[in-house]
Formats: sequence, structure tokens, C-alpha cells
Amino acid sequence: MSEPSLKDRVLLFHLMQLPGQPQTMHMGTSYLVNDLAAEVTRLTAERESVAEAHAAERERMLKLGLSFISDQQAREDFIQLARSTP
Repeated sequence: MSEPSLKDRVLLFHLMQLPGQPQTMHMGTSYLVNDLAAEVTRLTAERESVAEAHAAERERMLKLGLSFISDQQAREDFIQLARSTP
């Protein structure tokens, strides 16, 4: 069985059904959990967006670099090197 998602764990927290969770909570804790979950979700989306932009830029630079290489073997070597470099 897979681990519940962040959204599911937040819901379980609000329903007071997390394993080991006390049966009472301070209202501020509820707000804090909501704020933290929202921030994690925002940062995850931002990280994915940056990763996509980075990948697109790498492909653009790869194509730009290839436009200057006429030898086929050199092009293949360049592609292999570019894709293996973080």
C-alpha cells in the first residue's frame, strides 16, 4: 500500500485520524498545518516549473551547439556529452 498524499494526510489531521494524534488540538495548529501544506504544494509546483524551464533551455542550447558542428560523429559526441552533464 502506498503512502497517503500530503492532501490526504492533511485531511486525516483535520479528522483527527492520524496514527498517534491526540484527540484535541489547538486551533492555531490547524491553521499552521493548512499553511504548511499550501506552501509545500506551491514550492513543489515551482520546483517542477523550474525543472521544465531548465530542460527546455538545455534542449535549446543543445540545438544551438549542434548548429555549429558539421561533422556527424562530433555532433553525436556533443549530444551524448550534453545529455550526460547535469
